[in-house]
Amino acid sequence: MRERMPGSTLSLRAWLRAWLDVSRGQMAALALIGLVGLGLRIAWITLIPNVPFSDFASDSAFARQFASGVFPQGVTFQGAGYPLALGLAYRLAGSSDMLVGKIENVILSMATLALCAYIFLRLTRRRWLAITATAIVALLPAYIAYTSALGTEIVFTFCLAGAVALQLARWDWRLRYPLMGLVIGYGAITKPYFLVYPIVAALICWLTEKNARQAAWLLAITMLCTLAVIAPITWENYLQLHRFILNTYNGSFVLFINSNSDNTTGAWMPFSAIHITAQFRQQLLQKGVVYPNVPVNQGYAPLDPLFMAQAQHWIITHPAQYAHLGLLRLRNTYFNGAWDVRGYTADQLTDQQVASSLILRTFFRLANLSLTTLSVAGCIVVALGLARAAWTLVHRAERMPRALAYPALLGAYALATFFLTEGQPRYSYPILMLFAFACVYLLGLLGDGWRLLADARAGGSGGGAPQRRSALEVETVKRPRVQAPRR
Repeated sequence: MRERMPGSTLSLRAWLRAWLDVSRGQMAALALIGLVGLGLRIAWITLIPNVPFSDFASDSAFARQFASGVFPQGVTFQGAGYPLALGLAYRLAGSSDMLVGKIENVILSMATLALCAYIFLRLTRRRWLAITATAIVALLPAYIAYTSALGTEIVFTFCLAGAVALQLARWDWRLRYPLMGLVIGYGAITKPYFLVYPIVAALICWLTEKNARQAAWLLAITMLCTLAVIAPITWENYLQLHRFILNTYNGSFVLFINSNSDNTTGAWMPFSAIHITAQFRQQLLQKGVVYPNVPVNQGYAPLDPLFMAQAQHWIITHPAQYAHLGLLRLRNTYFNGAWDVRGYTADQLTDQQVASSLILRTFFRLANLSLTTLSVAGCIVVALGLARAAWTLVHRAERMPRALAYPALLGAYALATFFLTEGQPRYSYPILMLFAFACVYLLGLLGDGWRLLADARAGGSGGGAPQRRSALEVETVKRPRVQAPRR
């Protein structure tokens, strides 16, 4: 039984232990993990040089405009969420120095780590498995390195972790669901594909609770609050571009460059490498564009419908080739090495510096190894989870265990997103925290399998050792015990 809280005399440490439902030793382990994770992140931003370029540079430039009180033109081409967060940090610090953004990243990364600990403790009652998953997140090379990158990854991952934690929290749903919608809304103006997350969350709610009314409330409330957060961006798009654009307007750009007959790798490619039809070239000329000299950012908005129609036509007429490109995109994202860690977060390191440092060589090798290992574990859990979800749909009385439902269905959501759009290892960043839990989940299942096998052998030789089911399978699905009537 839990100890009663003695009100105002309760210390912060005791309150945290009671809230997380952990022992004193487990609380100490979580604190140690947090300190190690913080130290590694501070060491990285202090010692490893990098300079923003490409999307990172434009986000930083937009952030400086936000900090000066101006809504930047063209910021909604990719999303205003991260430049807005970085601009707020610049405004509070009174400086636009890169270090300000890196410190903000460290703070949000540690907040995400705390949310991960809470999520994992809510998914499984095996405390040391949850703590192990938390340690993996704290030590992930990508999660350490991206604290120096002024990009969307850390802010969006914080939003994803916040949405999952709110769904798992014990608070009244009338408070949790509106908060979830606000968090999802901010995540959606950071990464537009997060707009569909309320549907995923409602599906998880129904599969784990089998309460259709509750799932419907979750979907309706979170979607309404999400749209409320996005509404100012929609209005600003109308004022600047005189078009109804819900959030961002680079969707057709991404779809077109990733879905054409000239794309053979599933990776990004320039407009100049894509051959277009004479009819499409004429349509662009009517808009004043001589292909491939396509204007960027704000000047691209009037062309958005043309590129979307062209991409959709190609997908419909080339379904097999599109599916092949989708598989290549998944390979590029999860199984082609973590080259982004070196390229985006440590771009000022020379090959000679890396070659002469055992620590750096080991770090980048671990980045590759961790991405592949967690992706394999994640894909296995996604396959298991989809099979279990199908079983749950057929057998309406069955509920899906949360320990399987969350990493599996959120993993499937991430896989489907990048199968359909674009792939590179940078995009794997947000889901790695749940793939870390998937990895320890599989290890727990393997351990249970060995114990069951040992019990079966003991039963065969000694006649009668009771069989045990996997605690990971039953711990989160509490069915009411029904006693047989006495005669």
